Amino acid sequence: MVERMLEQQQAIKRVFAQDKSRRPLPQLTWQDISVLESVNNALKPVADLTDILSGEHYVTVSSLLPMLTHLEGVLEESDDDSRLTAELKRVNLEQMEGRYGDDAIQRMIRKATLLDPRYRGDHMKPPELQSTKSEMMEEIALSVPRPTQCPSHAG
Repeated sequence: MVERMLEQQQAIKRVFAQDKSRRPLPQLTWQDISVLESVNNALKPVADLTDILSGEHYVTVSSLLPMLTHLEGVLEESDDDSRLTAELKRVNLEQMEGRYGDDAIQRMIRKATLLDPRYRGDHMKPPELQSTKSEMMEEIALSVPRPTQCPSHAG
């Protein structure tokens, strides 16, 4: 919504300037526009991620790790960022770490990503990839029924 307002800022001003029947709205100052741009720059990648991961008709957990990796890169502070944008990006990264930083959640996300043929572990560092493969092999070995030994028949 913020992005759309910034895009349509001139048109919105013209409409309200021409419509004298309405009470005049306060004009946005350059500081207000600057704050809106900072908020938009910091939150748009998060909104995009939310839209992508909100699918009801397709698997999304396996896409979480690649998306989080991408989002971490997008939310890295750059020299062009205002202080507000940099702070919002930092807070978003902290929130992501709080939500997805748990070891059990990380293991589950890595397993789903590894099993998805679109990714096959491409978004994992080699130690994480190896440990995830080992963990999955152990789980598979434990889930396969072992043959029972039949008593020997004396003949």
